[in-house]
Parts: sequence; C-alpha cells; structure tokens
Amino acid sequence: MVEQPGGAVSDLSAALRRRVDRVGRFFLLMAGALVLWIVFLAVKLPTRKVAVHYDIAWVGFDSGLAAALLVTGALLIRRSPHVVLPAAGTATLLLADAWFDVVTARGYALVLAIVLAVGVELPLAALALTVAVRAVRRLAAARVTPLRSV
Repeated sequence: MVEQPGGAVSDLSAALRRRVDRVGRFFLLMAGALVLWIVFLAVKLPTRKVAVHYDIAWVGFDSGLAAALLVTGALLIRRSPHVVLPAAGTATLLLADAWFDVVTARGYALVLAIVLAVGVELPLAALALTVAVRAVRRLAAARVTPLRSV
C-alpha cells in the first residue's frame, strides 16, 4: 500500500487505477455539463411554477429522509463501518431539505422554515457529516480500503 497526496491509498492494480481515473474524469465532465445546465435554467425558468404533485414530492422526499435517518441511526448503534455512505447521504438530504424549505416558503412559513433549518436541519446535517468523516478516519486508521473495484 502506498500513501499518495491527499491521503489516497494506492494498492490497486494498474487496470483498476485506469478505470477509477476514467470514472473520476467522467464525474468532472458531468460537473461541467451541470454548470452549463444551471446557467440555462437560471435564464429560462420562470420564477413561479405551480407543481401538480407538490404534496407527493414532499412526502416522498421526507420519507426518503426518514429512511436515511433510520439507517444511519441503526448503523451507528451497531457501530458498523458501513455508516459512512448513509451518514453522508443523510447530511446531503438534510441540506437539500433546508434549502428547498426556505426557498419555496413565504410569509410565516418562511419564518418557520428558517427556524427549522437553523435549529434542526443544518445542525443535524453537520452531525451526520461528522459521523461520516469520523467513520472514514477510523477505517483509514485501521487500514481498511473500502474501494476494491468500481
């Protein structure tokens, strides 16, 4: 195992390293394409749009968030090293929830969304991210390489 800059561990075969590099370049390409898409949306989208299934969208999203919290909590209680991805996913969902709650609300609902974002969602996202980072550090300290193939 060879430690590389940025803490990456390289005990992968040359073919696997090339595959991982290709996948990494693909993600970078997709990020660039997304920036272009964001610019297009910023210019073309209306500022107001009525959603036909707004209730289903939020119930579905919040159900996914509840499942992510449940899985993260259960894996933490079991002290499972597999908590990394669910915790990171939970943090991401919480950040998205706070963002969309705030930007889609008006009046009193906006005040409530801000209070919930600042008092609940953002601190819980920070906690979930802390759980993920600490779990990764424990895995690294134990010299466990979670990436065997892509």
